[in-house]
Amino acid sequence: MTTPPDSYHNSSDSIARKNNESIKESILHHDKMQPSSTIIFSMSNAMIGPTILLLPLNIVNIGLLTSVVVAIVICLISWRTCQLTHLHSKLDEVEYIPAIKRTMGKGWMYLYFAHSLVTLWMAAIIYFLSLSDVTYSCLKLMFNAKDWPSEDTFTLERFSYQYTGIILMSLIGGLFFLKKLGRILDLTEKGIYSILVEGAFALYLGAKAVASGTVKLVFYSENLEYPREELGLMSSESLIYTIGVFAMAFCVHNAVVAIVRKNKVQTENYNCVSKAYTITFVTYVITGSLGAIGLYQKITPGANTILNNSLYDRDDTLTFILLVITQLMTAFQLVTVLPVINNVVKTQFFIIIYGENGVPPKAAYIAFNVVFIVSLLTVQLLNISPNAVMSYSGAFIGFVIIYLLPIGIHVKTLKLRQQHETQNYLALTEGTKPSELQLEKIADFIQDKQKISYSMEYFVHGGIMAVGVSIFIIQFISLFQGE
Repeated sequence: MTTPPDSYHNSSDSIARKNNESIKESILHHDKMQPSSTIIFSMSNAMIGPTILLLPLNIVNIGLLTSVVVAIVICLISWRTCQLTHLHSKLDEVEYIPAIKRTMGKGWMYLYFAHSLVTLWMAAIIYFLSLSDVTYSCLKLMFNAKDWPSEDTFTLERFSYQYTGIILMSLIGGLFFLKKLGRILDLTEKGIYSILVEGAFALYLGAKAVASGTVKLVFYSENLEYPREELGLMSSESLIYTIGVFAMAFCVHNAVVAIVRKNKVQTENYNCVSKAYTITFVTYVITGSLGAIGLYQKITPGANTILNNSLYDRDDTLTFILLVITQLMTAFQLVTVLPVINNVVKTQFFIIIYGENGVPPKAAYIAFNVVFIVSLLTVQLLNISPNAVMSYSGAFIGFVIIYLLPIGIHVKTLKLRQQHETQNYLALTEGTKPSELQLEKIADFIQDKQKISYSMEYFVHGGIMAVGVSIFIIQFISLFQGE
């Protein structure tokens, strides 16, 4: 891999370099370059995660057709801004931060770094909530505990969802104190198998429902009570939550540069990103829609994912066997990912505080892990749904990484080239001094373009930014309205 130029090797770049090391260690720790097929599935795997367990319930709420339209819009926007993220990074940059600093300045670099830390922290919360939900459902199934409180019930008077979170954190909390993840990183890469099992389970549920002949589809549904007697193509339910969920579901911007830099053929990166988004979109639409068809008649208010026991008939032996297998595979995936997220967040946080060469005292190291553990456990004890966390994370946090930074960098780069062309035109016509193109601030793909329609570029990307701002405002208003 090409070594970054000396201009990046100064103290102000300690965050960027250390963050690169963290991402490479945690996600792409193998030195060998990968074929394009591996790059495609790595990106798709990074996007899907536990989202596949949440989408069917969201699709039931807003309708099959509406969810597909929302998915198309969010997917296209995320695809375009993700393309901009890696296209504006030079070939010797293995992460997004150097491109931000080079184009926008140090202030924007620190904004991205803080945003990345918060994003990963929110991801850890979502993973832990999903792990708690899956584990509690599995325990209820194993002990045939029909009288245990539902997941949305807060109680410490008997064994409950809250005690499950406490036990889980007691078991996995020690992994956060490991300085070297070693074998855990190898296990994390096997997460694709869990996703395949989860997807297959959703497909099974939909196929089973269709085969039973009990599916009732209507064009528009106003029934928002559970369980549903019909599944609408459209619904009167608000789109706010689902838009936020899809925003997070299609976000791989934080890791895309690190992933594509491992591609053996760098000229294929654009196509790889496009294919990864296509695979992810098809996966979400098919598994989400069939999962919704299979479960809409059984959804209860306490169900957060499709792996909740309350959604299934205990007499259906085959379904319960497949449910347990899916629950165990999902729990395995979530347990292996959490220490990796903790390690990256911890590394980023301590560089902000102590710098690249600073060594945090042992007490600070322990204190961070304690705060991390308490934050995850507090959200779980308060019965906050992973759907809600994912939705608001997608709207607020996603605004910076999906809209603001990629489009901001792209527009500023276009303006630099446009100013250069204008000054050179004046030099030819009026004899003024020609300008020198600021090559260090302009990505190669912008430099190589023979002709650019600036008005079209500003129109398209201004429209994308307008969508992002609108989603942000709507979500912000809904937060205070309690929707």
